[in-house]
This record gives sequence, structure tokens and C-alpha cells, in this order.
Amino acid sequence: MTAQTSTGKKSFMLSYYLYKLRKNKYYLILYFILGMLVIPMLTIYGTVCIGIMNSFADCSTMREVENSGKVFQSLTESEPVFMVITGIAFIAAAILTIAVINSVFSYNVKKCDSDMYLSLPVSANQRFFADLGVTASVCVVPMAVCGAVSLLFSSLFSVGADKAITELKADTPNYCTYSYYFERREIFNDFSGVIAYLLLMSVIVILGTVLLGVLINSVCGKLGDSVAYTIFGVMIIPFVAFSLYAIATDGTVGAVLTGRDMTDTLFPVAPLGTGMAGLDFLLQALSSDLIGKFDIFSLQNVLTLLIVFSSYIILAFLANKKRKAEKTGSHFVFPIAYHVMTMSLIAGIFGLVFCGNALGYRFHSTEIIIITIMTAVGYIIFELVRGIGLKKLWQTVIRFALAVGGTFLICLTVKATGAFGYSYYIPSVDDIESVTIDSEILCNDGDNGNYYTIKDKEFISVIRDYQSFIIGQPDIKTEPPYIDTCEGKHQYINYDLRYTLTNGKTYERKYQLTVTADNYAEYAKALYDMRQKCFKTEGYFDNLRKTIEGALQAEIIIHKDRDDIFGRKLAPEFTDKLLTALYNDFMAGRNTGRLKAVIGVNDNNGNNMSELISVEIRENCTETLALINDENNSAERKQEYYEFQKAYDAYILNDFEGERDPWAYVLAYGDDISILPYGMSSAIMLELLFADIEREEVKELEKLYRLYDYYCDGPIFEAGAIVWAWDNALFCGADYYIPEENKALSDRLLKELSEKLNDQTYHYG
Repeated sequence: MTAQTSTGKKSFMLSYYLYKLRKNKYYLILYFILGMLVIPMLTIYGTVCIGIMNSFADCSTMREVENSGKVFQSLTESEPVFMVITGIAFIAAAILTIAVINSVFSYNVKKCDSDMYLSLPVSANQRFFADLGVTASVCVVPMAVCGAVSLLFSSLFSVGADKAITELKADTPNYCTYSYYFERREIFNDFSGVIAYLLLMSVIVILGTVLLGVLINSVCGKLGDSVAYTIFGVMIIPFVAFSLYAIATDGTVGAVLTGRDMTDTLFPVAPLGTGMAGLDFLLQALSSDLIGKFDIFSLQNVLTLLIVFSSYIILAFLANKKRKAEKTGSHFVFPIAYHVMTMSLIAGIFGLVFCGNALGYRFHSTEIIIITIMTAVGYIIFELVRGIGLKKLWQTVIRFALAVGGTFLICLTVKATGAFGYSYYIPSVDDIESVTIDSEILCNDGDNGNYYTIKDKEFISVIRDYQSFIIGQPDIKTEPPYIDTCEGKHQYINYDLRYTLTNGKTYERKYQLTVTADNYAEYAKALYDMRQKCFKTEGYFDNLRKTIEGALQAEIIIHKDRDDIFGRKLAPEFTDKLLTALYNDFMAGRNTGRLKAVIGVNDNNGNNMSELISVEIRENCTETLALINDENNSAERKQEYYEFQKAYDAYILNDFEGERDPWAYVLAYGDDISILPYGMSSAIMLELLFADIEREEVKELEKLYRLYDYYCDGPIFEAGAIVWAWDNALFCGADYYIPEENKALSDRLLKELSEKLNDQTYHYG
């Protein structure tokens, strides 16, 4: 039978496929074993945990079970064991994939196999796709089958949380039960969704490893090179992608890498980038109730991934078709493939070096020299191993210089052009469905961690204008991230926002403006103008009202200039009148002039005290000031807080016995008041203003403080002694400072109070 007639039979390709499948059956069995250690094991463990949670959901039952705490402790301790087992199994499966590839495509890296397989009466095209099918069958099918069975099990048997679990509260008799559930609530509530997600991601990552491994195998001539460069390629491709993204964001004038940006960028970079993005998305989803939405599988991400997969297949097919059998045994059948990999690595390294601020750090000249030497030495070693002679080493030097110089020019061009205009891109108002911004931009200069979603078009237009101002500032930085405290003679101001467009896409940016004495006036005016415009929109009041109504127990606190710095609590029956007064003053444009008061809203939900929002009231807000200046509408707050402080001290001294007051949370978890006097390197803590509320020194000290007005009083780091609470639950967005003219007296009073507090016989009068 001739080769031509044999290849004409449709059954021969199938026979070849079945032969290669039988030849690699032990790999298939081993893959099934590893597959069962991944998704099915997590399914079994999750099912057990959910069953235990359901059995403990009834509060009356939980009171009766004395050892319930030990049960949940054992679950918590055993969880890492299962995670490690499944993680190791998945990594082993990925490594096994490389072994399968080099077994099925052994004729590319072994002379003896090359002579045998290439002489078979089957065309090169048939052989390639049959071998690709065998590799995918051995590696992907077991994982897919194991995951599908697990998904079927969790769906048919309705593995999930009972209704009672979702109704658990923090005051549950057995608090560890609630805590364990809360940290895993999305897994318990949508267990099938988690399994489906793991199934999809596992299949995609393994398939990506197969396709990339086949591509690298097709350009190598030795088994060792195929294995080494497959591992090398798996790591280098997402690294290069990350470097390119760092270069791009370095040009976007202060855009900090967001979690979603990184996820969308790395997802198409199969296989390692896809795995990293998938894990990151899973962690984000479990903490933000996104499981079941599968946002990572957006149309754009899927299409891009399909293009990457198709590119791997096409390149591997062409390489197998064009390679010559006599090249088997050499390091690289196609030298261009080697140069692409090594040059990409060098460019990736120096892309990060030249755009280090995109990652939150800077490289200095000494570090750049060290990195250059280390990279050059490594590259020369690679070249010598590949067989290049010393006489041609000058070519290596030229290629290295071109890679480094080219990367520098790309970085310089991106920086100079603002990523070719991308850094200045702001969606048009008509294209924006909503914008979510950090509340500190609208309410105060302290970070209270809340975000507003705004749909009002006028409001969105104001936000866009302020973003344009931020982008135009030369002192935008991305390092160090998320710092909004004063350091020396500058202050970092964060500006976070996310646009949701009408086409469903999101556009997220995180900026950080470094405010100094030189640029403060411009920044303060832009912030003031932006807030004035926002205050006159219906959208602002919609958010304000919804925030108050959404609180479990809203407490409206009033802080006024030259008054008791602990503020006054507005009587609940005046809430609607206050909102009406604010609306009338703000919509009439009367929120102008010097800052006279700050109104904050706390949520006293029975477990902790947290600030929801704060609003600045300026001197021309006649209607609002008339309401809050009438002390019959409010009650003093200091005595109440003082009693809480004494109760908390007693609570601590009695080893946490007795009732847990909501203010105890504030006092225990970082809401310490810091008073930073002139020239003091360390803070004097809470007791200074609570030493004794009736002492004359305390009363005098309180009178020295003034309500800080960011617009009129200049930079806060030049305002003298400052008093604030880190999460603002105490001061509700109001900052107090001691003016320069009160410096001497405040120093004396602070010294006297400090000395008395050091006397152990004196405490609370």
C-alpha cells in the first residue's frame, strides 16, 4: 500500500489518533487521579463545611452545643490543608502537561522518533492535528470530566446554605459560627457557581498550557530545550505583558493599577496570566459578591483569549509544517524563536526598570547599573549555551543594546505622548451611565472609605471637569499608594473613580496628587469649585438622603467652629428639617464663605460606630446655621463620650467582661485621637482631652482649637497642632487645629496635662 493511498483513507487518521492515545494511556490515568484531587476534593470539603454550617444555623441549637467553637476551629485549621493539596495537584497537572506534550510530539525532539513517525503514511497536517487532539484529550478531558461531575453533584443535590444561615447576625450566640460563614458567604450561598467557575478556569489554563507547550515544542530540537523553554515561556509571557502594561500606565499620568485592570490585562495571557487573573478575580468576587456574574468572561476578554489560542495553534502548525527533520537535535529549529524569547525577556525587565513608578517604586542609577550587568551576564550565558562562538559575541552585545535602547525609546515615547493620548481620555457624558467615586472628594479631606454611585448627568459632568484638573497637574504620582496623611511638607490626596459606560464597559482610575505649599492654592480652589457645583445637583441630595435612611441607626453630629470639639448630637426629629435646610441653602448657592460647621452622619449599628458622610456648612448657609445653632435641637456629646471612655477602661480592667458597647469598638480599633503639638515627634494619645472634662486646663485647651477650613486655612500640614480621629467616627469629618497665635499657650497646657497623666495616682479626676 502506498503512502498516497493510505493517507486517502479517512480511517487512518482516526487509527493514528487512537494509537497515540493508547500509547499515552498511563498519562491519561495519572491525569484523572490529579483531576480528582482538584475540583472534586474542594467540592467534598465545601459540602462538608456547608452541611456543618446548616446544622448550626439554628441559634437555639447553637446554644446547646458546647463544642461548636472547637468544630469551627478544626474547620478553619483544616482548610489550608485542602487548599495546599489541590494547589499542588493542579501544579503537578500543569507539569504533567509538559511531559504529555513531549511524549506525543516526541518526533520533534528525538532523532529516533523523528525517523519513525515522519515515515508513517499520514500527512504532516493530519499528524499535527491528531497529535494536538491526543494531547488535549489526555490533559483537558480528565479535568473537565472531574469538574463536570462535581458541578452536577452540587447542582442536583442543591449543595448550598439554608435560609437560616443567611439570616445569621453578628450577635448570634455563637459568634464563631457567624464569623466563619461571613468570610465564606459567597461560597456557601452560590456553591455551584464557585464550582462552575473553577471548572471553566481549570480547563482554560490547562488548554492554554497545552497550546503554548506545543508551540514551543515545535520550534525546539532537543527534549531538554523543549521542557526548559516551555516552563520559561509560561512565565515570561505574562511577565512581558505586565511590563507592557506598566509602560502604558506610566504614560497615563498617575493612573494606579487597579485590581480589575490587572485582571482584564492578564486574563488573555495564557496560560499563567489567565491563571493569575482567574485567582485574583475569584478572591475579589468572594469579597464583593460577584460569584455567579462571571464578569471575567466578558466578550472582550473571551475574544482576546480566543485570538491568543488561535495564534498559538497557527504558529505551532506552521512551525511543524516548515521545520526540517535534519534540524532535530539542535537547540532551536528556528533561531528567530530563541531571539524573540530572549529579547522579550530583556525588554520586559527594562520596561519595568524604566517605568518603575507604575509599580509603586523607583529605580536609582546604581540599581539600574546592577540590573544591566546581571541581565547582560545572563544573556551572554544563554548565548554561549546555545553554541554561539566568542568571535560572534559582538552580535550578542549589539542585540542586547538594541533591546535595552529600544525599550527606553518606547518608554520615553509613551511618557511623552501620554500613552498616545490614552492618559487624557475621559468618556463623554452621553457615554457614561454612572460614575462611582470616593466619598472623601465630596465630603471631607479624610478617608472614610465610602463610595457613591452617581447617575445624575450634571453631577457626572462636574466629576469629569475635576478629573481633567487632576490629570493636568504635574505632581500626580502613583507612589506610594493610598497615603492620605501628612508627611513633612507635602500631603497625598487620593482620587478614585470608576465610570460605567452605556455599553456595559467600565473605566476605572486611581490618581494621587502630591499637594505642597506651592500648588495647594490651585488644588483647594479646584476642589472648592467642584464641591460647590456638586452641592447644587439633585444627585448629591439623593445620595445624602439615601445614606441617612440606609443607616441602621443614624446619628447626626454637628461640629461648629470655636465650640465644643466633640460636637452636638442632633435630635432625630430634626433630621428632615435639616435635610430641607441643606437643600434650600445649597440649591440657592449659599454654601459659600468661611467654613462654620461640619455635619457628620454616624451609623451606630449596635456593634461599631462608623462615619457614613460629612457635609461642610459655610457662613452664608443661613437656614442651616439657624437650625443647628439652636441648642434646643441638639444635645452635648462630650459627657456621653467621656462616660463611654470610662466604661471602656473598666471593661478592659475587668478582662472584657460585661456588655460590649458599640463605642468600645471605636476605642479599641484605631479611633485614637492624636494631638500633634509643634515640634513633637510622637503623638499624645486619647487621655489628653479626657483627663478630666472639668479641669480648667482641658477647658482652656479646647478653646484654642479652630475648625480647619481646607479652602481658607492653607495646607493642613502647615496648620500647627492638629487633632483628628483616624476613621472620623468621633469628629465626623471635622478637623481641628491650633492656630499659630495659640501655640505658646497650647504647648504649656499640653505639657501640664501630660505630666499629670504620667502620675499614676491621677486618672479621670
